[in-house]
Amino acid sequence: MRGKLNLLIVSGEMLYHKTKKIIGSCGIDINVIHYPDFISFNNNRNKIPDLAFCAVNDIKESRKLLSDFAVNFPGTPVVIIFQGQSPDADLYRDLIISGACGVVHFASLNPIIQYITRALLEREKDDDISLNIGRKIFEHITENHDSYLSVINSDFKYEKVNASFCEVHKCKKEDIIGSTPLELWGDEIFKSKIESSLKKSLAGEIVKYKAYFDIPGCSGSCYEVIYRPFIEEGNDKRYSIVETRDITETDNAEKAAHLANIRNYYYEKYLPFGVFECESNGNIISANETFYNILEIDPSGRENVNLTMFFPAERRFTSYLETITAGEASTFSQLHMETSAGTEIFARISCHARKDPGYGIMVNATLEDNTHEVLLERKLNQTHRLETLGTMAGGIAHDFNTILTTISGYSELSMEEVEQESVVHDYLSKVNHSVKRAEDIINQMLTFSMQIEIERVPVKIEEVLEESCEFIRSGMPFNVYLEKDFEDVDGMIWADPTQLFRVFINIMTNSIHSMEEKGGVITVKLYETKGDSGSTAVVSIIDTGTGIDKSIISRIYEPFFTTRELGKGTGMGLSVAHGIITGMGGEIGVETSVGKGTAFSVRLPLWNMSDDIAGTENNSAIKILYSDENVYFSRTVSLALERLGYRVWLASGPDSIMEIMSGIGSEINFFMIRCNFTGKNSKQLIKKILGLNPGNKIVLIAEPGGNQCRDLVNVGRDRIRIINEPVSLREILLALQET
Repeated sequence: MRGKLNLLIVSGEMLYHKTKKIIGSCGIDINVIHYPDFISFNNNRNKIPDLAFCAVNDIKESRKLLSDFAVNFPGTPVVIIFQGQSPDADLYRDLIISGACGVVHFASLNPIIQYITRALLEREKDDDISLNIGRKIFEHITENHDSYLSVINSDFKYEKVNASFCEVHKCKKEDIIGSTPLELWGDEIFKSKIESSLKKSLAGEIVKYKAYFDIPGCSGSCYEVIYRPFIEEGNDKRYSIVETRDITETDNAEKAAHLANIRNYYYEKYLPFGVFECESNGNIISANETFYNILEIDPSGRENVNLTMFFPAERRFTSYLETITAGEASTFSQLHMETSAGTEIFARISCHARKDPGYGIMVNATLEDNTHEVLLERKLNQTHRLETLGTMAGGIAHDFNTILTTISGYSELSMEEVEQESVVHDYLSKVNHSVKRAEDIINQMLTFSMQIEIERVPVKIEEVLEESCEFIRSGMPFNVYLEKDFEDVDGMIWADPTQLFRVFINIMTNSIHSMEEKGGVITVKLYETKGDSGSTAVVSIIDTGTGIDKSIISRIYEPFFTTRELGKGTGMGLSVAHGIITGMGGEIGVETSVGKGTAFSVRLPLWNMSDDIAGTENNSAIKILYSDENVYFSRTVSLALERLGYRVWLASGPDSIMEIMSGIGSEINFFMIRCNFTGKNSKQLIKKILGLNPGNKIVLIAEPGGNQCRDLVNVGRDRIRIINEPVSLREILLALQET
């Protein structure tokens, strides 16, 4: 027989003596090792215990203790003696998930006997399948055991059962002793599981399985059933000690743990942001798949990863790691990082520092790739800057036009006063020529600031693009080639064809300049994309030139910014192109790589004019009053509607609407009003419009998220519709048809 059972008790003196007294009352000869606290045990541990009872005060302390046991004493069962409030189902489940084999409360320690019994039975299985526990001791511990214990002999008859067994089956011992499991459990359960398990156990095998069955008063429970072989000393009689233990709570805890593991797996695998843990020096301890994907780290290179290696120039987060203290939390946005593949990205890192006994300061953090967000923000800032420059340029241009008119007028008058062959006449002629050149630049500035009248018409974009390609081809250097790749585009764009031609020529001219020295290819592509907001025509102009340096990419749309030599460019080409495309409701973007080339993309909304113009002959019956303080937008909308056959009156605000209504109000049957007025008078105006004619309809154009129009709708819900800015001509036409 092996040595005594080594039992470890980690608790205070009072709890230790109370626990030892219960163990001693059983008459069990056990080697008990006691430590007042876990630190003392850690410092003096010499022998691996067979069973440990550890007193804890809270769930956090128990998790730490169980984690340490799992690392240093794998396989040692740990029973938690909980010194806090009596553990409820959730707390019990949490402790079991954390690794405890059982939980008892310090106020009621009797259940520890069942854990000692189980440890003894497990220990004795190696002693030639001989249970060397005295009968008196065995009877004592079985009677005080919470599990349902029974001893079955080789004739398949019950020799002994404990009180718990009798209680759950609601019968007396004398009624069970001598009977068989077949009589107690019935033919179906006996043959399906009990019979085969008994045979294996009597042959010397330990059988263990989970079972879900109903015992009177305990329906829907889960049990662990263990058949342990037992040979009685002296007569070699064979028995099977059967323990049936209610593990419903444990089973539920295991299922919850399994579900939590599945959730954690999917969180780790599919979360759209990285989750990682690192030391204060940046060494990655663990991370999810998204973290490695964001930083483009291959599976083969995920050992010994240090976060600081991905910050080529950024010091904010690195400095934080160097000076971090426990409990500190920080969020860093727009961190400039470089992936392992050399890709530049911008990231947001949110982190929290904690103190770990094993690692020191640890950082738990999330990593989000917000490159797209940063680029959008920069694009927005650039747009605001261009709008400001456009406003300034427009004001300056008008003032300069006045000055240039004066210079031109006086120079022409002066030329009349001198002989044509004279030097002065020649000087004045050069002044006039310079004035003309200055006027061209001023007109470009006015185009950029959108302060000149533009007449837009339905245009087939492929025709303008084809004309642009033919024009640019005629003046290309011998070492530059142009290739076209046009797909069919269904619809037309609303544009000024001359200005659109100018945009394409400007971009292609820049491409030619970038290939003057080494030559190359310009590829012009046209295709259509479809989205929730409708169809878009995309024109890509791609060159194989020198590319644009990243340090100046944000300035290419600024007026007068140029990289060409003095006198070879005004720097207005791309700024004007940007103003024209933006004014058409489109977008212009650029992608570039130094030494490889540049690709400009122009995106413009497409209109299916066949649908819009259908029924034009009947449109004249609809008379529209359009109200908008933006005169330029009013003229554009009215021109478009009149081309489609509608009769349109323009108003600039509530007073103007009232004035028109007082004259020809009865003729108008459709009102389109941009909601730039509020208050009680606006409701009165809406009521008056609706009261003029029962057939009058109103479309209100509202700012995104604006609430002022929603109050107005209540005045005439069935006859009013709201559309939100930014509004397109297509939306206006749909509103006309549907309202």
